[in-house]
Amino acid sequence: MLKHFSEQNKNTIWDYLSYLSRQSSVYSTRVNVSSLLNGINKLYLFATQTEMVFVSVDSERCGNNEYARDSFVSHDRKSYYISGVNRRVSPVWCLLECGRMMQNALKEEHLDVPKFHYVLLTDSHIINYDTMCMKWQNMNVTVISNMDELTYIHLLTNKDNHLPGATYLMAFLKKYCPEQVPLDEHESDGFSLNDPTLDSLFLNIESGDDEKVEDMIDKLSDLDTDDDDDDNDDDFDFDLDDLDDDDDEEEENEKFPSGLITINQNNTVKVQVLKPMDNPHEELDKLIGCKGIKARIDELISLTQYNRMLCELMPHAKTHNISLHSIFTGKPGTGKTTVCKIYGALLKEAGVLSKGHVVVANRGSFIGNLWGDEEKMVRELIKMAQGGVLMIDEAYQLNSNNSNDPGKLVIPMFMDILSDESQRDIAVILCGYKKEMGQLLELNPGLNSRFPNTFDFPDFSYEELLAITLRRVNEYHYKFTRTGWAKYKSVLSNAYQMRDAQTWGNARFIANLLEHIYLRHAQRCVKLKNPSVSRLMAITTADIAPIEVATPKSRIGF
Repeated sequence: MLKHFSEQNKNTIWDYLSYLSRQSSVYSTRVNVSSLLNGINKLYLFATQTEMVFVSVDSERCGNNEYARDSFVSHDRKSYYISGVNRRVSPVWCLLECGRMMQNALKEEHLDVPKFHYVLLTDSHIINYDTMCMKWQNMNVTVISNMDELTYIHLLTNKDNHLPGATYLMAFLKKYCPEQVPLDEHESDGFSLNDPTLDSLFLNIESGDDEKVEDMIDKLSDLDTDDDDDDNDDDFDFDLDDLDDDDDEEEENEKFPSGLITINQNNTVKVQVLKPMDNPHEELDKLIGCKGIKARIDELISLTQYNRMLCELMPHAKTHNISLHSIFTGKPGTGKTTVCKIYGALLKEAGVLSKGHVVVANRGSFIGNLWGDEEKMVRELIKMAQGGVLMIDEAYQLNSNNSNDPGKLVIPMFMDILSDESQRDIAVILCGYKKEMGQLLELNPGLNSRFPNTFDFPDFSYEELLAITLRRVNEYHYKFTRTGWAKYKSVLSNAYQMRDAQTWGNARFIANLLEHIYLRHAQRCVKLKNPSVSRLMAITTADIAPIEVATPKSRIGF
């Protein structure tokens, strides 16, 4: 039982808990320990003669979807979740404390102590999840984060008091919660369910088991929904807030600019406007590679939050000067635009930027048809990006060798405008190849002071490209067959070895390769007769073929 918990994820855990609750040899029940440990919301116990699992469902006490950093250090020291808005006892520490208390109770009753495992199901986004995984694993703790709708979860339990687990629980209650000890130890025999409408309808749709899916749909359609009140006004129940959905959507669209700028009667420029991400901490944590970039962004965000806290507690205290303007260096496909979106959303969440959106511009966005168009475009783009991030892609192209090139005026204009203290609600990011951006900095010494933060985006390794592949196919719920995955790795390996270091597309190559695979996959699947879910989601060797790779050009000469 224990080893299987460590293999579960957010898509399979409910199936497994449902399976255990129906095993006649497994004692299971909900345990109320809120009076002992206020860091635990719902706690379930699953036990056999030799194994015991505590499952904590962590939701209501923290507020849904918090971003938390688990500071758990050791069992002997109380640890905490630390988020942007609160600080509370770590539910991991609470779980282990339950285990320690159970062991003490069993020893006092001279009972054999079983093996323990701990499972935390939480809707929190644990931003240092990867760092903590090994520590949790060493203490037999499985943490599954980013869960949905945990508040409404109730599990079927098997409270058969003839099982050894009942004896374990009784020892625990006698020592720590004597008021919960039942007068009649047999009053809770058999299976119990807190909410019959949630009778373990936790099926893993992704498993491809069509019969399970159909059974689930049948169960949902057969649920009793107040037959005695068929003529009741509840048939017309709706949320009045739904009437305002269209208005809310219009307000949301008005909040962010359209991206259209009219320079003059004959010239209108369209730039891309990216709305802020909903879960920037999670997206930053999910980034593959980019370890140094994650650390540097974390430092900047922490310092901005510290300044804000200092202002609130000590309004007259001197705060640190922080420039949000940055330079991103790296080749296409290394994640610069993605990090810009995360950066803007994080700064909004920290209260530094008011909107957090990203306006994407390039040389073509600034160069107009008439003399003076450049200055107007600089001012219009800064106005459009107010409250968010202005990202200038391939910024080095604004600095040509031609002394009459109007692009050479753009960077100095930026430096003049950004020297204005009123322009604080904006972050400007200059992006481009490392060598060319270095040349831009050399020719414009003032850039170093205006753009003090430099982030270098290295090429992805072959292993990181494989990880990016799996993440992208999982977004569409695809699964590689074993032979399909082997062929894909071979195709990618060959492309990686043949790549031109100057033009290699990194993650963009992966996107193009997968798009090619999806098209072949769709053509194959539409020809299937009565396909199952698993077949529609399976990527096979037939779907995979190489695509063109830019290779280094041979040089002619001596």
